[in-house]
Amino acid sequence: MSKKGLHLKKIGKIFAYFEEGDNKEINYRIDLVNKDDKENIIEKRNKEGWDFIGGKDSALIFSSKGDSELRELYGTPALHKIALGNYREKRYKGNVFSIISVTILLIIYIVILSDKGFYISLTKESSFGLSMIIALISLFHENSKRRYLKRMENLLGEGKFLDNEDDEFVFVRRTFRKTIINFTLALTIIGIVFCKLFYGRKISLGDVHRLGDLPIVTIADIEKVETYNNFSDNDTENHVYTSWNIFVPKEYDLIESVKLYDENNIDTGLEPLLVFRYYDARCEFIAKGLEKDILAGRGLMTYSGLREIKTTDNISVYGLEDKHRIILLFRKENQLIYIMYHDGRVSLEELIEVISEKFKTF
Repeated sequence: MSKKGLHLKKIGKIFAYFEEGDNKEINYRIDLVNKDDKENIIEKRNKEGWDFIGGKDSALIFSSKGDSELRELYGTPALHKIALGNYREKRYKGNVFSIISVTILLIIYIVILSDKGFYISLTKESSFGLSMIIALISLFHENSKRRYLKRMENLLGEGKFLDNEDDEFVFVRRTFRKTIINFTLALTIIGIVFCKLFYGRKISLGDVHRLGDLPIVTIADIEKVETYNNFSDNDTENHVYTSWNIFVPKEYDLIESVKLYDENNIDTGLEPLLVFRYYDARCEFIAKGLEKDILAGRGLMTYSGLREIKTTDNISVYGLEDKHRIILLFRKENQLIYIMYHDGRVSLEELIEVISEKFKTF
């Protein structure tokens, strides 16, 4: 390119920058150095007559006039390939240490989550999902560097690198095209993951019954009487919140507070509160893990001390009843329901019957 009047100015993260000048031959050399030696190498090369252009990672790039006695560090593509291969091998041997470090951090992270309830933590898509995205970005970045160096090696090994004046343009176009494709693909994947991780919507209880198949139990279902509640959009209660994540594709949360009316539409004076959660886990062992965390009292609004009521191969029921409160944990295969019901009129056994009937429909 120097013969055409384009001279290398600096190396960026993606692009190499050139400036127009006289049509003359320029020699370039690349030195691979440790970070601590950069200043010393630059000073040494300047004394030898090399002009420092710029650097990228551990590489320092110098130039000299073509008619000078200074020559490029690697005179042939074969020598350049050997040097580049040695650099790539040396550079990525350090990946073993990185992998070990990441593994240790992951183990520590899992231990911390275990104390808070590991399977409960998996339902918190933001904390787990962001960790996954950061790890994927890091892996993609390192893998891109590795593949770039490997492509350079292959071109040098084929003996076609810089055989004529157009080869450098072919390589730049090919590299640029692959970079854009990979970058677009990575952004698309990350965008899809973000949309899925933070997907959620709020549904008014007034719309729940019209939706038909939602696995939701309301106070009206439990008490089998008329209720009155406020369907205001600004109210955090009396709405169903849906969410999605990799391990629990369906999750529904409801906090409902109502006034109860009897068969004659007379106010009973009771205002029960229902906390309802439904998990449809990816597989049964995740549902069992969630069940175990809740039984251990981990997670928001969960309590230990639930007594075993029924357990079979694919169904388990645990409950607790006192004067003002009923807590029920009901699992069928990979589906799990958690209910905390305050100040209602039904017993624990009646609540179990309502949930059992509901589970038969899905």
